[in-house]
Amino acid sequence: MRTAFLPSLRLLLSLIAVLLVSRLSPAILGLFEHSSEAELLMTFFSIALIFSLSFGIFYLSRGTPLPSFVIAIFFGMAAQPFLAPVIHNQAVLGALVGFGATLILFGGGLETP
Repeated sequence: MRTAFLPSLRLLLSLIAVLLVSRLSPAILGLFEHSSEAELLMTFFSIALIFSLSFGIFYLSRGTPLPSFVIAIFFGMAAQPFLAPVIHNQAVLGALVGFGATLILFGGGLETP
């Protein structure tokens, strides 16, 4: 009983940590404003954050009754201030959606007999 509760507790604590750190996003993203390529740096930082969160969510969701994509939705809502540079740049958002669709279709093709 106790070991079944630990993955959910770890997931909840991670979600709270992401929410608290995302409150600092104006200060963290403000560090990039002094560069001549500020928009590009913020976009790359957000993309790296997306990949890091997805990697962490995959491992955090093990042992929980919720599927990883449901947990990713909650983490995406918590990290929304960090993801603003990607959301406001349509070209980058389109590239990420295309890349995600490619991964989903490739994974589905691997599992098809």
